[in-house]
Amino acid sequence: MTPAALAATHARRGAHAIWAVLRSRYWRAWAEGAVLTALASASDAAHAAFVQYRAAALVSRAVCRAAKAAHQKQQAADLGDALRGPGRAQREAHQRVKLLCRIRQHRVRVLMRGSGGAL
Repeated sequence: MTPAALAATHARRGAHAIWAVLRSRYWRAWAEGAVLTALASASDAAHAAFVQYRAAALVSRAVCRAAKAAHQKQQAADLGDALRGPGRAQREAHQRVKLLCRIRQHRVRVLMRGSGGAL
């Protein structure tokens, strides 16, 4: 995980923890029969924390997707270079492709050699 993705994930987790605390305070006040103004302020605080959490979650998801796409692109480039290399490197790259296809069949882009020999 990249440092940016890790920071975004920690921010999301922190925002979720704050929202969970404020949400539990609201429900505790509701269960104790708090006055309407106290419930309204607790509800507003919980809602604001939820909005912050959703914003952090969206940022975290976008950063993690970008990091994953960059990693997959680099991995495909490395495999492509290895498949163009000498025989031993080609065999090792082919084994890595087979392993990746076994692990994540629906998520791995297939590398195919075209008619001109390009991947």
